[in-house]
Amino acid sequence: MNSVGESQTTVRSRSRWAVLLLLAYWSVLVTATHWPNIPLKVPLVWRFDYLLHAGAFLMLGWLLMWTFDSVRPLPHRNGWVVLFTLFFYCIFDESMQIFFPTRDVAWTDAAANIFGSSVGAAGYRFLPVAWRDRLRGKRG
Repeated sequence: MNSVGESQTTVRSRSRWAVLLLLAYWSVLVTATHWPNIPLKVPLVWRFDYLLHAGAFLMLGWLLMWTFDSVRPLPHRNGWVVLFTLFFYCIFDESMQIFFPTRDVAWTDAAANIFGSSVGAAGYRFLPVAWRDRLRGKRG
C-alpha cells in the first residue's frame, strides 16, 4: 500500500494502462508515418506538415515519459533515457522511409519529430509534482 492506502494493484493497473496506451499510439504512428500516401484533407496552412509531425511526436514523447514514470519512477535518469530513445527513434523512423516508394526522407521532418517529442517529454517532466503523482497512480 502507498502512503494514502491505495493498493499496489491499482498502481500496477495504471502503469499497465500507460504501457497499453503507448503501444497502441506508437503502432498507429508507425503505420501513419510509413503508409504510402495517406490523403489528408487539411486547410492550406503554412508549414502544416511540420506542425503535424511535431504534434504527433509530442504525444509520443508525453506517453513515453508517462510510461517510464509509471513503471519505474527514476526522475532524472528516465528523462535522459526517454530523450535518447526518442531522438534515435525519430532519426530511424525518418530514414526507414527510403524503403517505401511513395515516401521520401526529409530531415526537416525528422527535426520536427525530435522537437515535438522533446517538448512532449519535457512537458510531462516539468508538470507540477502533484499532477505527475496522479498520473502515476498516487494520490496526495
